[in-house]
Amino acid sequence: MKYDFILATLLLSGCSAVSGNNVSDEQEETASIYNHIDAANAQDFIIAHPDAIILDVRTAKEYKEAHIKNAINVDYHASDFRRMLNKLDKGKHYIIHCKSGFRSGKSLDIMKRLGFVHITHIDDGFDAWQAAGLPIVSD
Repeated sequence: MKYDFILATLLLSGCSAVSGNNVSDEQEETASIYNHIDAANAQDFIIAHPDAIILDVRTAKEYKEAHIKNAINVDYHASDFRRMLNKLDKGKHYIIHCKSGFRSGKSLDIMKRLGFVHITHIDDGFDAWQAAGLPIVSD
């Protein structure tokens, strides 16, 4: 029993040393961050992150009909989709969505592989945004 206590104490003290923040400032700045947010909180999130880029991966037709203000459109179904993503600044914060979350979920995976470091996904997409009564614009 005494040895169990000593072993547990050593393990816990070892864990606390390992859990300390040994990440340098440079490493912390480039750490990847991938979040998910629901539409009900998305507008406040966008307001709180004014430098973030809203990335709409729906078709150009869907985008023209209605979109989130200031969103940029890169069509997931376009033959040059990956090339277009590769032109974007991978160090910026992106808030990504599509119609229902499927295409943007796939796009999130692609963006991770391409080296994007900060992406927030709007779960359930533009449909949920509209259902929440959040503001939209059209061309």
